[in-house]
Amino acid sequence: MDAWLESIFKIRIQEVTNFLERGETRKAIDRAFFGVWNDLNWYRRRTNRFGLGKYYVKTWLKLLTPFIPHPCEEMWHMLGERSFISISDWPKVEGGIDTKVIELEETLKKTIEDIKHISELTGRRERLYIYAVTEKEFNHFTSAKDFLEKELGFSEVNIYRVNDEKRYDPKNRAKRAKPQRPGIYLE
Repeated sequence: MDAWLESIFKIRIQEVTNFLERGETRKAIDRAFFGVWNDLNWYRRRTNRFGLGKYYVKTWLKLLTPFIPHPCEEMWHMLGERSFISISDWPKVEGGIDTKVIELEETLKKTIEDIKHISELTGRRERLYIYAVTEKEFNHFTSAKDFLEKELGFSEVNIYRVNDEKRYDPKNRAKRAKPQRPGIYLE
């Protein structure tokens, strides 16, 4: 999740910068405030960590400064900075963006939405079976197993590879699975 947060922050910096350069202030504000806010909330839900490194807080303040300069300046000084945030350097994206980790997390989010929808329609919430196509998706979902149990309220969450011959799949949902679209079966 730390790699995801680092990469998504880089994307937010790029988005806000591009919107500002094109004069799209409303979109820049939306990404700077709500985009980052939603990313941080997701990170906190996934990790149960409520603290955030100073780098992220300072970067977020810099992204918000063009829109709410006075509160950002106050918080900047609360963080121990002596200079003014308004004259500090604009955040730059250094290093690459791990698009794979972002893609995997987006797949997880979409799958959670699908599971919630299916669960509402069927009323099933005992056992959840997920059938992943790629090894990376299988590993990502496996590492998120405890989160899925807690987030979705299932007593049991099972993750299988679609080609696992020992998988439990009475309705053959693994056959429908695709990359970025795992198969789902609920009991």
